[in-house]
Amino acid sequence: MNNSQSVYFRALLFATEKHGTQPYDANKPYVFHLANVCQTLNRFGFSVESHPHLQVSGILHDVVEDTGVKNKEIRALFGDKVADIVKLVTDKEGETREERHRATYPILATNNDAILVKLADRISNVEYSEFSGNLKQWRKYRKEYAYFKETLYKVDQVEAAPMWATLDKLFDWE
Repeated sequence: MNNSQSVYFRALLFATEKHGTQPYDANKPYVFHLANVCQTLNRFGFSVESHPHLQVSGILHDVVEDTGVKNKEIRALFGDKVADIVKLVTDKEGETREERHRATYPILATNNDAILVKLADRISNVEYSEFSGNLKQWRKYRKEYAYFKETLYKVDQVEAAPMWATLDKLFDWE
C-alpha cells in the first residue's frame, strides 16, 4: 500500500468513526455516501493515486458539517490542502438550505478542487436519488441546479466539464 492509499484509508476510518451511526437513508450508513463520492471522483479520473487530496477530501467532505469535528483537526491530521477543501464545501450558517448555499457557493467557487469535490457529492446524491426512486430528493436538487451551476461553473475548468455534462443529463430524468 502506498502513502496515498494509506492516507485515504486513514481518512475512511476517521470519517466512519466520526459519522458513527448517522444514516444516509433508511437502509444505508453514511459511509455509503462518502464511498460513492470517492467512486464518482475516480470515475471522472481523480483517483487516489493521481489526486489523493481530492479522494481524502471526498471522504471527509461532510465530517465538519455533520459531526463535532473541527476543521483544525482535519488540518492537523490530513494537511492544509484537504482542510481547505473541506472547509470550503462545508455549508456556512443560514436559516434555510437556500441561505446556507448562497453563503457557501460563492466562496467554494474560489477553489477548483473544492468545486470538483462538490460536483462529485452532487452527482452521487442525484444518482442515488434516481436509483432509489426518490423523486422528491431529485426534484430538490433539480430546483437548486440553476444557482448551483451559475455559481460554480467555470468555462476554463475543463477537467470538470464531464461532471457538469453528467449532471445536465441526470436532470433529464422525469
